[in-house]
Amino acid sequence: MTPDRTLFHQLINIEQHYDVLPAAWAVIQGHLDKAREIGQGLQPKLYSSYNPELLSGFLVQNNEVTLTKYNQYLEKRKQDGLNVMFPNKEYAKWFLLQNAPTKFVDGAWLQNIYKVGTYSMGSELDSILHPLYKIYVEELGEGVSDMNHVNIYKQDLAREQMHLCPAQSLSFASDPALCDSAFVAPVIQLALSVFPRRLLPEIIGFNMGYEELPLHLLITTEELKGFSIDPYYFLLHVTIDNAASGHACLARNVALEYLEYIARTHGAEAVHEHWQRMLDGYFLNDINPLKKNLEDERQRHAAGLPAEKLCPRAKVESIIRAKAPWAFQVHGDMKLGQMEINTWLDPVNLDINMDPLMNELAGSSWIVPGRPEDSPFLQDLCQFRGRMFHIFTPDEEAAIAEWIRTLEPEDASNAANERAPAAPRDAALEMADLIKRKSAQGQGRHRRLAMKDKDGLTRSLDEFFADIPGMMQALVHNNMMDGFSKSINVGGRMCSYFAPEDREVVQRWMDAGTPLPSTGATCPFSGATAQEATCPFASVPMSEGSSRPRVDSQGTVLPPSPPQDKKAVQGDDLMKRGKLETHVRSSSPHRVLDAPSRLRLPTFHSQTLRPPPHLLYHYLLNMDDFPGAVAIAHHHAHKQFLDIRANVDPSSVDSFPSCGSDFSSGLLKCLDFPLQVNEVASLFDGWWRAQARPVPAQTEEARRSLGPLLMIDGVLLQNFTLTHMHPLPWCAQLLRIHMHRVGYFDYNRNRRNWYKESLTTVSPCSGVFSSQFPSSSFRLPVLMLSAGLFPSTFTPEILGMAACMMRHLEPHLGLFGESGTPPPTTSEGLDGAGGDIPAWGGDGEEIMRAIVSYLDELGAKEGVDAQLEALTRMKVGHETVCRGILM
Repeated sequence: MTPDRTLFHQLINIEQHYDVLPAAWAVIQGHLDKAREIGQGLQPKLYSSYNPELLSGFLVQNNEVTLTKYNQYLEKRKQDGLNVMFPNKEYAKWFLLQNAPTKFVDGAWLQNIYKVGTYSMGSELDSILHPLYKIYVEELGEGVSDMNHVNIYKQDLAREQMHLCPAQSLSFASDPALCDSAFVAPVIQLALSVFPRRLLPEIIGFNMGYEELPLHLLITTEELKGFSIDPYYFLLHVTIDNAASGHACLARNVALEYLEYIARTHGAEAVHEHWQRMLDGYFLNDINPLKKNLEDERQRHAAGLPAEKLCPRAKVESIIRAKAPWAFQVHGDMKLGQMEINTWLDPVNLDINMDPLMNELAGSSWIVPGRPEDSPFLQDLCQFRGRMFHIFTPDEEAAIAEWIRTLEPEDASNAANERAPAAPRDAALEMADLIKRKSAQGQGRHRRLAMKDKDGLTRSLDEFFADIPGMMQALVHNNMMDGFSKSINVGGRMCSYFAPEDREVVQRWMDAGTPLPSTGATCPFSGATAQEATCPFASVPMSEGSSRPRVDSQGTVLPPSPPQDKKAVQGDDLMKRGKLETHVRSSSPHRVLDAPSRLRLPTFHSQTLRPPPHLLYHYLLNMDDFPGAVAIAHHHAHKQFLDIRANVDPSSVDSFPSCGSDFSSGLLKCLDFPLQVNEVASLFDGWWRAQARPVPAQTEEARRSLGPLLMIDGVLLQNFTLTHMHPLPWCAQLLRIHMHRVGYFDYNRNRRNWYKESLTTVSPCSGVFSSQFPSSSFRLPVLMLSAGLFPSTFTPEILGMAACMMRHLEPHLGLFGESGTPPPTTSEGLDGAGGDIPAWGGDGEEIMRAIVSYLDELGAKEGVDAQLEALTRMKVGHETVCRGILM
């Protein structure tokens, strides 16, 4: 794949690829430098100085020019009836397809702009940026899945029989039907989004330019109707982006207010710097090489020229990718080669399976190499009474026939097999790579299985997934390789989870004598050393003493840093080793002005560190300054949830243990499928009543001890709004809760602000904040901050924690009311953890509906067993909150 395709996949799956931040930083700096060249060439006067009238006049003039050209276009079209953008429907569909990568990340540049820790919560700047959150939430459909802009675009494609794999899949990023240039603009948006503090001026400027009403949007809306293609996605943006009161207006006002704020707090020189950086962001919108591809293709269609031919194999691969999301569950137990067809076509693994699938199909009895007219695939399966009749269009069948003609006859292929052997591969690193790729599927699925490590200590498989060399050593030490090999081969329990090439990797490792990755060897999947491979985020290794190479602005590896006395490197210094280093940082103490100038590619460093809760709280709220905290957060959350799951106290709900080997069977007795909201709510309520711990007294001292928790309200749910998750219906329900808690409709009703005014005048992001509260009051907030960084990894635990907070604890503790200030405590409500449950309503009801929606989706994809496992993990999350507050 091209670098842009790879970076797109990594950034849209940032939860698994935090180590990509240095690459993202380098890419966005290059684009911003190019944007400044473009801007200074087009508008040198704008860059020379700033005044509000100049900015407003520039934007008003742009809008007037767009509307004038659009009216001229309408007049001309009335006379000749000709299209300007779309010469025919075929091109119109191709245009929609090529824009899919950009439309699938609609609004992504704002996805981190209004989260806990991004800015000083409750500050003047916080209120200035609130409209940006409003813009992003409207892109997400304001909590209504059918109004989500990404879902609307997907529906438009589907109506035209254009089906793409999920945007977060590697199959999407490698889809040959999409131009390489189609991934540049979305990478810019995603790269901006992961530096919300460092690139705040650029984000504000980019947003101002993107939300302007462009001429092509108006013309697209007009011309698509002529081909009976639903133009609603584009019409929607014409209306909500209007300059009078829509997104364009909000974007302009945020820019003006932000620069006024900088002028009041830091003076004219700072305003000039931030104004130029905003313009850099504005002109980033002009960097989109897809425009040239679109124009070249438009001219070709207008001239009636034939299309350039794709490689025949690439055409067939594209057909398979397009149909896989709908085909991978309809083939029953039918097999192609040694693997079920459903497993071959599973979109999750299609990128891994594609090459062996094509080879297996080419060598099967369904294909006669070189002779499509004799191939049963086309002459039997695809004919009337065949099982695949009309599955493929005539053009698709022609593409398959063309591919078959390119296949070598058997005698020729036998000669080809006598080629020189391939270069030797490192069997140990291949095996480590395989385990890493499979760990995402394996986490949580082997909770009863354990192995002894080299020291004789028994560890669960989940623990070994975080220690890949340790797992490889344990497999050998426990003499498990023969059993493992049998289980992944045909007829084994795990056969469907391992492709033929995966089995070959395992066999090569066994044939090589099951070696371990050598110290210092480079892992192909992360660029990390074998020591670093124990951490899922190689840029912030968990192992003591390991460090990543340092590089300069040209990417040249620098000599290693001199060794330091560990005792002299403590606390913030250790965590800052993960920071983005730059030549120049502003001398201003304000955090926004602390953003670095764009001069140098960042480098990441980290060391193992287990800071006390109040320090980790500070690090996680200041991730731009302490990116090394990411790995610690993942390790902390994973370990805490495992500990709770292993040691949870038994409680009774209809006479079954709260957790343990009989939990799933107990759930089967208590629940009917499909699940009902009231039924699941009753299950959670039973968990609450079973708590034997007293609820803290409602005193001012108790309320203050909850300060670190209250000041991060909403943190559990905020990352479910990330690009790879927000189109899901249950994530839309979580968004509605988040909107309520951060004051979407009224900034003054932001719950964090209520408590900031009530509890402290210090920002939670400052180091001073942690000194105002006891260290123990940071334990649960730290776990919430840690888990919240990984929403897809810890989804059930997060939902269980949120349900306990919103449905059980908050109503009792009197944390939230409907007035504009924190409500007074009251003696009404629950007397203890075993008391009555409040009436339905508010976030407590919404979270239960979201949980049932999530379980329904999970059940449809993976079955009842997956639902039961998720409920078990939700119980762990629920118990975690009870322990954190009720102890």
